[in-house]
Amino acid sequence: MARTYSFSRTLADRLGLGASMLCLVHCLALPFVLTGAAAWGAHGHEAFHIAVAAVSIPLALAAAWPGYREHRDRGVLAMLLGGALVFGLGVVLHDTLGELAALAMSVAGSVLLFSGHLRNYRRRSMCANHALPHHTAHHHGPSDSAH
Repeated sequence: MARTYSFSRTLADRLGLGASMLCLVHCLALPFVLTGAAAWGAHGHEAFHIAVAAVSIPLALAAAWPGYREHRDRGVLAMLLGGALVFGLGVVLHDTLGELAALAMSVAGSVLLFSGHLRNYRRRSMCANHALPHHTAHHHGPSDSAH
């Protein structure tokens, strides 16, 4: 039972790592793909980002708060919430910002999301093994801000 619980606790981070990596690879490969963009169409690129945002942003939100409550790492919150915000704004403001700025925001957001999910996954794994310093003293409740 503990193994299933552990896997389900980290499922949002595992899926988030995959989604943000997929977007990052897609965005970085875009200049090489542009020669075939006429056949694919510019709308295919936008549709891809909308689909990835529809998956990545909820995964970041689903992983951020439970992870923070467990390990109290504010850096994880900053990366996941900041990454979701930057990526989401890049998608929503694509037409206003232009292709290059939207691409830069997508890449920056993907890097933040990937980094946040990875750090969250590692910190939660350390918490599961009681390897973080706050696990060796006493358990802190949600209202304790001593971290």
